[in-house]
Amino acid sequence: MNHHAAAHHLVHAVLAAAWREDLAHIRTRAHRHGDTHTTPTGTGTLRFHAHTHAFAQITPHGTVHHDDHPVTDPATLLRLLEPGADITELTDAVEGLALALTRHRHITDHHRALARTHHAHDSVTLAHRLATGPRYQPCRHFEPLAVTGHHLHPGARTRLGWTHTDRLNHDLESHHTTRLPVISASRELVTTTGQPLDHLLTTLHPPLRAHLHPDRVLIPLHPWQHRHVVTTRHHDLYRRGLIHDLPDIHIPAEPTASIRTLVLPDGHYLKTSLDIHITSTRRGISPATAANGPALSHTLHTITTTDPHLRERLTVLPEPAAVSAHHTHPAARDLTCILRGPLHHHTRPGELAVPATALPATSPHTGTTIATELAAHHPGTPQDFLTRYATILLGTTLHLAAHYGIGLEAHLQNCIPVFRHATPVRVILRDLGGARIHTPRLTAAGHTPRLHPHSVTTTDDITVTHTKVAYTVIQNHLAALVNALHHDGTLHATDAWKTIGEIIADTDIPTTDRDFYTTPTLPLKALLHMRLHNGPDHHVPVPNPLAT
Repeated sequence: MNHHAAAHHLVHAVLAAAWREDLAHIRTRAHRHGDTHTTPTGTGTLRFHAHTHAFAQITPHGTVHHDDHPVTDPATLLRLLEPGADITELTDAVEGLALALTRHRHITDHHRALARTHHAHDSVTLAHRLATGPRYQPCRHFEPLAVTGHHLHPGARTRLGWTHTDRLNHDLESHHTTRLPVISASRELVTTTGQPLDHLLTTLHPPLRAHLHPDRVLIPLHPWQHRHVVTTRHHDLYRRGLIHDLPDIHIPAEPTASIRTLVLPDGHYLKTSLDIHITSTRRGISPATAANGPALSHTLHTITTTDPHLRERLTVLPEPAAVSAHHTHPAARDLTCILRGPLHHHTRPGELAVPATALPATSPHTGTTIATELAAHHPGTPQDFLTRYATILLGTTLHLAAHYGIGLEAHLQNCIPVFRHATPVRVILRDLGGARIHTPRLTAAGHTPRLHPHSVTTTDDITVTHTKVAYTVIQNHLAALVNALHHDGTLHATDAWKTIGEIIADTDIPTTDRDFYTTPTLPLKALLHMRLHNGPDHHVPVPNPLAT
């Protein structure tokens, strides 16, 4: 049953991605009558029903047909549109989602049981009551509710390289604590940035103190990475004494939505290399990403604490320490670990932090989205709720890009909005790896962080920075929120986009920036195209509801 449900969902996900990207011209050649869409393929006619949204996004519903035949498998649909396409990732995604749906039932049952115990009628009330406890982790509480994963990627539950058992042990729905192994690495093998990682870790896990050595660096690893990559691919490093295991040391942690980032009992995070294919790419971590984390988070801390426009509205979780093998070493992407500060250091009593990935997710208690529950608790109207949310998100991200050249990758997974009395008060950003920084603007603002010379983070083309913001903040993040509220009948999408356009018009940014965000089309990151062609970032234009 769950395999059928997973395949059905992914047929819709592939169709929605193909429509956005106009794969095989299915959007430009389509005929529409109400919510019925027909479009020719090379071998017949595709017919389906879908609700349409901004930026060429659609929500298909019901059965998709090719001529008179139902299309029940996403791989079949993809090959109708792109003959010869590699379907390995989609097949894996179906298996992954089917398992996740099975486990999701237990998660929702657990949430309902907690709600009964705490006399809570919805997810917001329950989270507030749980948040007073010492073991509450917002990410672990909310993120598993978003069972389908990345809402714009048809391969969201892809875990190529993992077995069924690996998924049970390490995926987001895993309910048990993961034990992270630790290796000791020679300093001649690795590069460290920021503060000494191993010394910081000893305060979080005191048994590590006995293993500190001036010529060695202690590196936590994801257990799958240790077992299947480090001990097999790099056995020569063991033989030469450049690394060795600490068999008596294991750090307890639990997975977050990114899978390779795990949260420790005290709330700190460890971002670890994980050489499996998740959504768009393999999840090893480059030395450049490791090197840039501490430098960029320090710069952003300086900016966000001194700029009065940002001080109370944007927080970036610090990345104080990182380690990786040297850039040219074969193990360069395999041993990386980045320490990230805890969320609770940046929230106050009475505030509720909700990972943005959970906002479009269905609440186990009301059947509406978490976003609609928050809007219902908000003292104003749903439109007031959206206005406040968009003002915080756009006012900070557009300001950073305009005045510092920093384009944050502020999509759903990287953002944790904070609410007081269901009113958005600020946004917390985690993970700086996807940022795109316009060096001339940052330098002109008086900041010159020492970033890795082989990094893709920096650019001299402001369009790259604008594109990062336009896609992640507007098309990914805000569009998901608008669609969720519209789906529940909480507000009308047309009114929402009008409000968002007014917010952009009132934001203190250069005319060139505003013109980019309000042109007739915006660049969409073509995730399906990129997977089909195994290529770099590719963007296609989509109609922009913010056009002026």
